[in-house]
Amino acid sequence: MAGRAQIPTPSRRAVLCLALLLCLTGSLPLSARSAGKAAPKDGAKDSSPQMLHAQRPGRRLQGGAQDDEPNPTTWDGKDRWQGVDRRPHEHRMRRSRSWNGDLRRLPRMAPVKLERLEREAPEPAPQIFLGGAVDEAAPAASVSVAASAAAAPGPSSNFDGLDFANWGAGHPPDTNGDVGPKYYIQAINTSMGIFDKATGARVTAFTLNALMSQGAFGNVCDTNNFGDPVVLYDTFEDRWVITDFAFVLDGLGNINPAHVYQCFAVSKSGDPLKGGWNFYSAEAAGGIDDYPKFGIWPDGIYMAANMFGYPAGAAFENARVWAFNKAQMYAGADTVQNVSFDAPPGEFTLLPGNARLQAGTPPPGTPDFFISTWQFLNALTVYKFHVDWDRTSLSTFTGPTMVATGSSWPSASVPNAPSLGGNSLDVLQIRAMMQSQYARIGGVESLWTTHTVRRANTAGFAAPRWYQVNVTGGTVAATTLQTATWDPDGANVIHRFMPSLAVNHKGDMALGYSTSSATTKPAIKYAGRLASDPIDTFSQTEQVLMQGDGTQTGNCGGSTCARWGDYSAMALDPDGCTFWYTNMYYNADGLNYQTRIGAFQFPTCDPILDGTVAGTVTDAGTGAAIGGATVTLGSRAVATDISGGYSFTVPAGTYPTATASAPGFGSATFTGLVVAEGGTTTQDFALKAAPASACIKDDTQSDFQGGVATNCDLTASPGDVVLVSPANIDQQNLSVMNTGFGFNFNGWAGQTFTPAVTGRLTRVDLDLFCSSCSGTTPNITVSVRATSSDLPVGPDLAVATIPGFSSGAGGFFTANFATPPTLTAASANSGISWAGQTTDIGFKTYMKSSFVGSGTFVSSAKDANPAPGAAVNWRTLSWTATTPPGTDIRFQVAASDSASGQFVFVGPDGTTGTFFSNGGSLAQFNGHRYLKYSASLTTTNPSNTPALNDVTVCFDDVASALAVDPALGVYGGTADLSATLTSGGAGLSGKTVSFSLNGVAVGSGQTSATGVARVLGVSLAGIGGGTHTGAVAASFAGDAGYGASSGSNTLTVNRAPQTISFGTLANKTCGDPDFGVSATATSGLAVGFASSGDCMISGSSVHITGTGSCTITASQAGDDNYEPAPDVPQSFDIGKASQAIAFGALANKTFGDPDFGVSATATSGLAVGFAASGNCAISGTTVHITGGGSCTITASQGGDGNYEPAADVAQSFQIGKASQTITFGALASKT
Repeated sequence: MAGRAQIPTPSRRAVLCLALLLCLTGSLPLSARSAGKAAPKDGAKDSSPQMLHAQRPGRRLQGGAQDDEPNPTTWDGKDRWQGVDRRPHEHRMRRSRSWNGDLRRLPRMAPVKLERLEREAPEPAPQIFLGGAVDEAAPAASVSVAASAAAAPGPSSNFDGLDFANWGAGHPPDTNGDVGPKYYIQAINTSMGIFDKATGARVTAFTLNALMSQGAFGNVCDTNNFGDPVVLYDTFEDRWVITDFAFVLDGLGNINPAHVYQCFAVSKSGDPLKGGWNFYSAEAAGGIDDYPKFGIWPDGIYMAANMFGYPAGAAFENARVWAFNKAQMYAGADTVQNVSFDAPPGEFTLLPGNARLQAGTPPPGTPDFFISTWQFLNALTVYKFHVDWDRTSLSTFTGPTMVATGSSWPSASVPNAPSLGGNSLDVLQIRAMMQSQYARIGGVESLWTTHTVRRANTAGFAAPRWYQVNVTGGTVAATTLQTATWDPDGANVIHRFMPSLAVNHKGDMALGYSTSSATTKPAIKYAGRLASDPIDTFSQTEQVLMQGDGTQTGNCGGSTCARWGDYSAMALDPDGCTFWYTNMYYNADGLNYQTRIGAFQFPTCDPILDGTVAGTVTDAGTGAAIGGATVTLGSRAVATDISGGYSFTVPAGTYPTATASAPGFGSATFTGLVVAEGGTTTQDFALKAAPASACIKDDTQSDFQGGVATNCDLTASPGDVVLVSPANIDQQNLSVMNTGFGFNFNGWAGQTFTPAVTGRLTRVDLDLFCSSCSGTTPNITVSVRATSSDLPVGPDLAVATIPGFSSGAGGFFTANFATPPTLTAASANSGISWAGQTTDIGFKTYMKSSFVGSGTFVSSAKDANPAPGAAVNWRTLSWTATTPPGTDIRFQVAASDSASGQFVFVGPDGTTGTFFSNGGSLAQFNGHRYLKYSASLTTTNPSNTPALNDVTVCFDDVASALAVDPALGVYGGTADLSATLTSGGAGLSGKTVSFSLNGVAVGSGQTSATGVARVLGVSLAGIGGGTHTGAVAASFAGDAGYGASSGSNTLTVNRAPQTISFGTLANKTCGDPDFGVSATATSGLAVGFASSGDCMISGSSVHITGTGSCTITASQAGDDNYEPAPDVPQSFDIGKASQAIAFGALANKTFGDPDFGVSATATSGLAVGFAASGNCAISGTTVHITGGGSCTITASQGGDGNYEPAADVAQSFQIGKASQTITFGALASKT
């Protein structure tokens, strides 16, 4: 059809015809398909000699046979994004829980046995990419064995992983794993095992339900983890990531309820056992994200998945890609950004690039690369995913770039691999196999990818095919650096499948895979190449990691169990050299699969050593050191010391970012920080002070793009926020024939149309083909002009470009107008053809003619960044907007103490039902560092939209000062405490100040009108006398209006007086025994004693020394806490003592007996004297008998100064007469 249109002018509305003009900027002829007769459409015919016959490989059925029906196609060159919403979709994950437990103590849960039906892949229909060299008669390029070839080194570690009987949930196991500095973590459906690298010992194992239930998600991640697990070690950040999906199946195999969640556990440190984990979940909107694959990149965790509907047997819908903000996840943020895009139709199993520190860090700003092997026999498709975490609306997913591989793999489906004595095994053909490894070695950036195809020709066995794609500088090269199929036998000897590869820091590559044949049991093997090998060759030939003694037999999921592996995993150790590989095998026929984990390295590789990065953080204005600043190396963090110094010891390599920040200062970031092996890299930071008062204004497109828009457009009117006006088809002509008319660089072709609606023309689709074209063709310029007399006139109203193409197949090609022109609907007949033209072009015009009814814009977080001791005082919210009739803009505000925290939007009364007025106070948010506003745009007139032009929020960072007074008291008494709180020199009233003495809280007081707070009568118990520096402390916690402050001062404790209690002493008598005395001091200190007079004292024991008097004086000399006490004397009299004589009876004597002694004692101890009467005499104590009769001896003691005289004691005895004899000698005889 043809037609007319109106365009507005500043002064009037003129009815004009609009023309689409097609101009060729080159020399090749192009044709537009039309409704009438014209030149034959012979492009397809001319291209056919270059076409390979692509065949449809069979569907993934259990034991299904291949389908070799030929499917000859070439890529038609059409826009692969036709009908795809290419805008980024931002979502927020909320942290479910932060867990600090030990994985070795998780509850023991048996895996739930599940054999769910596999979602069927779309039928492969690979095409020929005419931009790549193709030789239909030539076989696929195969790896030749280098002249120096030898078997790859044997494994240095080789141990069993998890098995089906104890840990498996179904078939296949989805075996994968990754390696850190100390541990290897393996994942299968649906369990995890952690192994000690040094010994191979399993440290712990647990089901995914046991792990994820610690997250307390509140969704099926707690209970229904269904598999497709992936484990990643982030070498840049020293963090672990474990993820799988969760959902519930009903009895018919439908996902019911219709929700699928991707569950994440991310470690808080490099210690996976007891370092703690944060948990997150993201819902895969619209279906199940099957076969999810992940990659680590410096700025995020990237994911791709194949989307299927919720019902059982639902068809494949599209591939989808995600980026997750790993910095927020590793930090345990309350909310985490993630951005997703839908991939173009036709893509299946995209793989994100996976980068490792040791294999080379992508330069700053490099997008992650997603690669697919699905669509072409002789090319790869590569996409770029750029995420902008500050302005997520600027995130892009672009491509594809078709990378010619230089040869084709055989165009036939790959059959299941037979196994000796068992089932045939699904080789999982064509799709790219995890992971797509990124390397940056010797200045060359590249992606390494592998998949399974037929070797040699359409009758060949399964074989791994691998590629190296040059992406240096972010530019995807047109051809691969290397392309080959690993075919060491050069014949159909054995099937090789389920490959995975990795690259070390030297550029050596290792390839692991399964093998099987009708005469062998399945095995796990590997091979590889050195960086010095000729391209496309392996010098490290096939080596066995594990030869199984059994194979898979029996049924699973209701049919013959054919599914095998689903994937395996080759990973690079943090030493930069050692490869770790895991895959499945059987040690006996049946369904109890085993897994194996092995390590090896090539002889030319030297391990990477650690290095150190250190420096200082200073104030850029003064040069002073900033102690307590935070320095982060990615997710590693350390605080600076008092001198501003910091250091990290980390594996050598190039780290994406190093950042320093401190309260009250702006942050500083360095990118691409190189840490050398065995050395120290110095990186200093100078931070600029943040403003203490400012108004933050969003008024540019860049400002607004830092927020999140829902049904709002940030590009239609740059610098404004308006409602979205969806682009819908307005005019179209679909009635075309298989013929066309040509145009070239010497002329143009055109088509008139009249818009039926008023709006902006954003896009046109034109039905074109290139006749007899090949190679590179020029671009096509499409412009819109007004018409006069059915011919184009005047300047271009808008211009767009369709990239050059070579396809003769024909189809719609899209031209997008960067600056859409505004067109006005008209009623004029647009059916008049141009002069000399009898056919209309097949076309579609897309107009943005009406606006959605409502949309929301949420700003970026506004950071007041207060200095220490300052509080944020949010002042006002104001804005400028245009609100035509029927439109409105309303605002709510939220605040948080974390930029990634939870923001709850409310109105001025703190509820969700009210909205702020222009210039409204934000005082209710005082004290919070971060603030966001939410603008709600509405219209009741589809032709009108409100336009938000700018928004301003203002704040002051208000500091307070607390001056603490010195305190004075007496030991054991009390003291009065006081402090003065001010801001800007003025006292702050009504604020709570808390006091402490010697670190012990003693109460709080409210400030007076002058800012003085007091706590009176505070006990000084337990605080010694003397001067205590800093013992009086006070603090103000801060509030919504003023920052926190604190201070201290001296406490002086004087010595306390004391007295002695010492009772009177009783009089004593000389000779009384020693006795004790006691006295007490009010201080509780020990009392000392002194004596004078007729006594002496030792300690507290008094000894009487004589008659008279005695004075005992009690004294206490004091100490640090007490003054000396006044002495207290007590006196007593000492009287003479009585005494008695002990004088025993005397025995009777006989006259003439010898003298004898007598003795007596006085109780006084004084000497006793004796006197005699009768027939005796005494001298001293010796008695002499003078005659017979009797004798009386009297003992006496006359006393002395201390004793009275004793009573005499007499003792008498009888003196008998002595016997006598006469001696009469004999008389001599006489004569």
